Amino acid sequence: MRGRIRLTAVGDIWLQTEGGRHPFEEVGHLVRDKDILFGNLETALSETGERAEKHHVIATSPDAARYLADAGFDILSVANNHAGDLGAEGFRNTLDALTSRGILPVGDRREPAIIERNGVSVGFIGYATGRSPRGVSINRLVEEDIVRDIASLAGECDHIAVSLHWGVEMAPYPSPAQIDLARRLVDAGATLILGHHAHTIQAIERYHGGLIA
Repeated sequence: MRGRIRLTAVGDIWLQTEGGRHPFEEVGHLVRDKDILFGNLETALSETGERAEKHHVIATSPDAARYLADAGFDILSVANNHAGDLGAEGFRNTLDALTSRGILPVGDRREPAIIERNGVSVGFIGYATGRSPRGVSINRLVEEDIVRDIASLAGECDHIAVSLHWGVEMAPYPSPAQIDLARRLVDAGATLILGHHAHTIQAIERYHGGLIA
């Protein structure tokens, strides 16, 4: 008989330190009691690479990955609009920094990440809207591709979590198109939809046995 697991998820992570303090010092207690901790890493972990021509370029030293490991992150999505802020080289360095700390990256066109705890396995896949910098291999948010990936994962794990970097910043509610797509992905076999990018708290919906957040 399979056990139960607690999956904790956080949204966009802009990783930096202030005065040498641990960046998760004040919130660590909120994410400690978990079996799996997921987040969306919107920071390039690199000191080299081609800087993007944009207003906000978010990057820090690869050594900062230790803060993510200390906080207990098991898996982080890099399918977003900032993980590639230092181009292909910076993106590769980010992936290397995460894996060197035992953190699984997802959303970078590699195989889906599957984590098992207490006899329960969860497969993670990640996607983002928009375009990626040249040489940065981020999964684009295309419904047909996501449905295909869900189908390929269906026999490999007990639950499927889909990370989506989408929507409009500071919007208090998801759009009707987002709601419809999230529901279709649950109908296609996803258990959990993890949305981020809005930089604010939006609604959570239980739908046909799945959870959309």
